[in-house]
Amino acid sequence: MGELLTDALVIKNETTQGANTATRVGTWMQNCAIQIEDSPSALNFFDFVTSGTTALDQNVWSPLNATITTGFNRNGLSVNASGLVTYTGTAKYFRVSAIVALIGQSSRKMHVAIFKNAELFPCSEFVSVIPTANETTIPSQCVVPMSSGDTIQMYVKCSTHAITITLDNLNVIINEF
Repeated sequence: MGELLTDALVIKNETTQGANTATRVGTWMQNCAIQIEDSPSALNFFDFVTSGTTALDQNVWSPLNATITTGFNRNGLSVNASGLVTYTGTAKYFRVSAIVALIGQSSRKMHVAIFKNAELFPCSEFVSVIPTANETTIPSQCVVPMSSGDTIQMYVKCSTHAITITLDNLNVIINEF
């Protein structure tokens, strides 16, 4: 059991008249607020059901068309319904991990990457060729420094053909470290 919970139980179970002073209870509440606000920033979002399509010109990056569900978010990280992540907080480093499953015509070379402020973020691009089964899963991960107002979003491209792809699923986890 953690210190905050232990202290809460002591305050809750106090039977001595006047022992739970404003200072005692207020100090406990202040410690809780500090603990919550100092928790590392984190975000998880996904799309497992919408089957959004994205039309791609050959060798041109485009935002991945998805309808996002937020799993959790805390301390400055948020995502809108189309997958644009916004950070509002002090400068920090974030581990961004994503996995994208795409359906499309076989033998097409697909790329997935993380874009920061609408620009390709170095080291985040990963590639896979769609096999004859017409579906490929591509992971992407990297460390991204972010400051207040920065955005990130998953982008895709096909380097071999113009193509329309269908999103089978997307899962993104972003956490401060």
